[in-house]
Amino acid sequence: MLEQQQQQQQQQQPEPGLASAWIKLAVSQLQLVNSLAVLWPAGSSSSSSTTTSSSKSWLSSSKQLPIVALPAVRLAVAVLASSSDQWEINRALTTAMQLCTAIYAEASSSLGPAMVTDGAPAAAVRHVLVDRSSLTPLVLQLLSSIDMLRLLAAAHALCLQQLAWQLRTSISHGTNAIAGDSQSQAAAAAATWVGGSAGSSATAQLLQAAGFPQLQQLLASPAALAAAMDGPFSNGHGIRWVSGVLQVVWGSIARMPVSTQDSSGSSSSSSSNSSSSSSAASSGMPGCKGSCNSAQQQQQQQQQQQMQYLLGGLLQPWALVTVQSVLLAGWPATQQLSSLYALIHLLGVLSKEEDVHAAASIRQSLLQPVLLQLLPHLQQVMADPASRTSEAGSVGSWLEEGLAKLLLLLTDGDDAFFTALLSMICSSSSSSSSPGMLLCAFEAALRHGRGPKESEERSSRCEAAIPAGGIASAMAQTPSRLQQLVRSCRQQPGGGQQLLDQLFALEVTCLKHAWCLLSVFGTFESLQILADCVRGVCCMVIDALIDPFQPALDGRGSSSSSSNSTASSASSSLAAAGSQEQQPGTTTEAHQAEPQASAASASAAAASASAAAGSAAAAQWVALLSRCLFVAASALKAACGAQALASAASEGATVQGTTCSWLNAVKWCKDSVHALAHYMNVKGMPADMLLQLREQAAAAAALLGEMLDKSAAAAGSSTALQLLADMQEAGLPQQLRAFAQAVAGRIPLSSACNNPGCVSLAQRSELLLVGGKSCVCGRCRAARYCCKACQVEHWKWHKALCRSKAKPTAAAAAAVAAAAADGTAAAT
Repeated sequence: MLEQQQQQQQQQQPEPGLASAWIKLAVSQLQLVNSLAVLWPAGSSSSSSTTTSSSKSWLSSSKQLPIVALPAVRLAVAVLASSSDQWEINRALTTAMQLCTAIYAEASSSLGPAMVTDGAPAAAVRHVLVDRSSLTPLVLQLLSSIDMLRLLAAAHALCLQQLAWQLRTSISHGTNAIAGDSQSQAAAAAATWVGGSAGSSATAQLLQAAGFPQLQQLLASPAALAAAMDGPFSNGHGIRWVSGVLQVVWGSIARMPVSTQDSSGSSSSSSSNSSSSSSAASSGMPGCKGSCNSAQQQQQQQQQQQMQYLLGGLLQPWALVTVQSVLLAGWPATQQLSSLYALIHLLGVLSKEEDVHAAASIRQSLLQPVLLQLLPHLQQVMADPASRTSEAGSVGSWLEEGLAKLLLLLTDGDDAFFTALLSMICSSSSSSSSPGMLLCAFEAALRHGRGPKESEERSSRCEAAIPAGGIASAMAQTPSRLQQLVRSCRQQPGGGQQLLDQLFALEVTCLKHAWCLLSVFGTFESLQILADCVRGVCCMVIDALIDPFQPALDGRGSSSSSSNSTASSASSSLAAAGSQEQQPGTTTEAHQAEPQASAASASAAAASASAAAGSAAAAQWVALLSRCLFVAASALKAACGAQALASAASEGATVQGTTCSWLNAVKWCKDSVHALAHYMNVKGMPADMLLQLREQAAAAAALLGEMLDKSAAAAGSSTALQLLADMQEAGLPQQLRAFAQAVAGRIPLSSACNNPGCVSLAQRSELLLVGGKSCVCGRCRAARYCCKACQVEHWKWHKALCRSKAKPTAAAAAAVAAAAADGTAAAT
């Protein structure tokens, strides 16, 4: 559609002489508008309840200048599309910058003076999407203009090219454009990347999608680019202002109605044609108002269709250009902050995209530049001491918050997106990134700003659980990738325990978000889905640890080989080698068989040692597997509690979930019990303890089977309320919780709080939460806790482990004392 319009414009272009004169006239008009915009008095807004007022731009002036804003946009677009003169291009870009500063001032003023701080222009709109109702009709008209969007795209692409060239020049001359050594290094790496083929391709694609492909060739040389960008862009702040306006633009588009086929028309652009509709209404001609309204609705629908078509080509290259803007924006960090939140709001537009696969494709195209380029860059910038001073400390915290939001927005997608995300996390081929760094970053994003469960509102808990479910789903999406990561860890020195601990901490954090949904009515299915993803990851990791040669399974309760399969197969091969009969007179063959037997013995010993190490590493994952059951059982207990059932029955209300959903929950718990019974021996527990746990597992499985049989016998006549009442009467939730606690209590954890009911997300990582001088069990010296309260709550289940360890120690001490006494008596 846009290409057809461009072709029509080219066909309608006048003779070369007339075109040149027309362009000169347009440039003269733009120059007049630019001069008046600087000299024209700005408007102001005041509050009736307070004496404060905020200064606005020339767009809010009551004079006649604001009405030329939209014609000026169209003239600037026409000049950029037709002119090859650098000075004329500069006049059009100057108009773009005048409009950017004016729109930004209007948006900042609509949020109130308290939101605007000196030296941090992006702070005005970084947190709050500007309400469309607070903007003037003229600003709304500009925001919904296709020409304004094209003009912003061209200005953004050219500003980025200029900034990259300036950084490369300053780096080559040895000057530091950014304060701080680490920030200079980060900027140098970013400028090199943006200046390469990837960066040039992104800006070229954006100019192409905006309808200005010739600008890439006209301004290819640094001298031509500098001449076109001279003036308001020469100080390097063009990125900041363009990004600030883009926050308003993307926020405005994200709040526009999705449907473009509503016969009543969309309200998003109603204000843009208010003048024409009012004039039609005042004409007094019979039937004119109805016909004009119909024409206006058709025009609105056509404009929205054109906007959607334009966005379809702009969003992907514009997202990449915005990522590069964050990379190149220098000190102060408010420039990076402005571009970062522009990218966040752009991803918010994708949530309105009707084509889910197209939106996921754009997010997938951002995975590599965000995770492998932007994430290490921002971490390096935030690690610099200059970003933590009293002057810039708040900006550094805003950068951290923005990075967390960006990572969480990248957890929404389809199956192909999740597969690509997991492949990116599991890949360690990049020199600037590693799986451990990405795992830590995603965990920190999930835990950023999370308060205690009691202090969070329901909407906050549900919103936080969505990205947790996305990350958990991504980790469980491709078993082969995840198990390949685990097996590669085992081949590293020390078994790659640090990376496994980081993966474990991430899964613990995801499960804690499921805990936060426990007290929110109507979220049991979401809780179960999240717990199911974590359970799947646990099973896949355990399978990869106890048997590195086993093919990848789906990890969702399916039976796998026993924990001693590797050792038993090695023992079988050793026994077969030892049972070979040696015939008399075949001494040579016997001598030849001896090295083979030695090699087989060494291989068997290595396999046995590897299996033992894998079983030890898998123990913490068995504990996490038991926590998944504990979370689901706790949700069942909350749902079928006596008070909840009595309330539902008395009020005639329906309990959360349907009969089918609760039956699926019972089946899920049964599969989890079987998985725990299958894996619980990887720790090498004492025989009596293992027997006791197996008896508990058998009893829980039998009770779950009875519940399923009873429901099947009812032939669908049982209601959800009756099913929950039966669970409560049989004590099913309590029995499942006791079994899960018993398993978790016998596996001490050093990389997470040992209390399965812990919901603390206080630190950036679970490893930091229990690290340092946190509470440690004084007896076993292995179990760690986040606080004393969790240790006291968990002691009921943990004391059995401590006592079982104390008995062999006491027996050994008694044996040593007895031996010493016998030796003394013998000497006497």
